[in-house]
Amino acid sequence: MGLLKKIFKITQPLEKSENTTFPQDVVYATWICLGDSLSCELCKSLEGMRWIPSLVDIPSPPHPGCKNSDGCRCMITYISSDGEGIDDIYDFIKNNGGKVTGQQFDKFEDMRVSSINESREHEHNVSNILSKARNLEKDNPEKSISLYRAGINLKKEINKHSKNKEYWEDFGCVYSRLTLVLEKLGKYKDALSEIIAYEKLPKKYKGSNSEIETIEKRKLRITKKMG
Repeated sequence: MGLLKKIFKITQPLEKSENTTFPQDVVYATWICLGDSLSCELCKSLEGMRWIPSLVDIPSPPHPGCKNSDGCRCMITYISSDGEGIDDIYDFIKNNGGKVTGQQFDKFEDMRVSSINESREHEHNVSNILSKARNLEKDNPEKSISLYRAGINLKKEINKHSKNKEYWEDFGCVYSRLTLVLEKLGKYKDALSEIIAYEKLPKKYKGSNSEIETIEKRKLRITKKMG
């Protein structure tokens, strides 16, 4: 999103304002109530509520319906960010009509963080598999081949659901190492089969231009050896 250029927070002053204006690159806003013993139930109930200013009107603190004659101690925090998960947060609020309660947001955030942790665990597992495969290329190439294939299959499966596409879409390096080991063992038919599987991937999954070129040259070399 074009909104997501920097991170900043601005708090709306507590005085009432006839014309509340918002920074143009705000992603969402949060109602904050200090929630002390003098705060009215209405203001307390708004604690943690998130809005998208471009979609929903946001009352300026103190809330027009505030029951405290002096006005409860509330403020609005405006947030714009290109940080992790901000697009998901924006979409979540937008899909709920442009605003969510604090409880709704907390539940969503718990699920989002859980998903991130799960994805990182998968990344760790795949990295371990591929690292073992690389270390076994010389001493146990057959095991190395098996691990490379397992890593590729796991990456493909996780790629269907992962948010971290930048990590999971890079298959060039793995296929390059796998086909190299197969070529060295003289398993040309298997190597060619893996190269064909690699070629069927969308271009964005194939890695760097250097990796693409390396695999293309390997295919030509293997094809010649096979006669």
